[in-house]
Amino acid sequence: MNAPTKILSSGQAGVGRAALDAALQVGLLVAGWCPKDRWAEDGPIASRYPLLETRAPGTHIQTQRNVEGSSATLVITRGPLLASERLAADLARSVRRPLLVVDLDREDAPSHAILGWIATNQPRVLHVVGARESSAPGIYEETLEILTEVFEAGARGPSFGVSLDHRPCDPRPNPAVCG
Repeated sequence: MNAPTKILSSGQAGVGRAALDAALQVGLLVAGWCPKDRWAEDGPIASRYPLLETRAPGTHIQTQRNVEGSSATLVITRGPLLASERLAADLARSVRRPLLVVDLDREDAPSHAILGWIATNQPRVLHVVGARESSAPGIYEETLEILTEVFEAGARGPSFGVSLDHRPCDPRPNPAVCG
C-alpha cells in the first residue's frame, strides 16, 4: 500500500490537531495552512507544528489551500457535517480530489474504512479535517487513536491484518465516500 508521506491540517483543536500529532508520532511529514496569528479555539497553535499562516483570520482560505495542496481529503466527524467540514468536502469535490467522510457515530470500523480508501486512492499528501473539540468533545483522543493506527499500518504495509481487497469506488451507495 502506498501510504501518505505527508499530512496537511490546519491544526485546529480536535481532528486537525489529532492528525498532526498522529503523523508526528509515526514519523510522517506534517504541514498545512492555519488562520492568521495561528488562531485556534483553544489558543494559538503551538510552534512545533510547521504551519503557514493565511493573511486572513477566517478558516475559508486555509481550508481551500489545504485541499488544493493535497492529493486527497479525509473528513472525520461525529454526526452531520458542520459548516467548516462541509466546506472542505465541497472544495475537495470541486477540485476533483478523492474524498472520504467518516462519521464516527455511524462507522463501526473507522480505521478499516480509512485504510481501504487509502489503499484504493493512494494519496501521497493527505489533508485531514473535521470536528473541533468544542463541537464534539473527546474527538481529539478518538481521532488520535484511529489515525495513529492507520498511519502505523501504512508504514508497515498490508501486513496490518486488514483485507485491502477493495474494488473501485462506486458512488451510488454513498457519494461522500468517493468524492
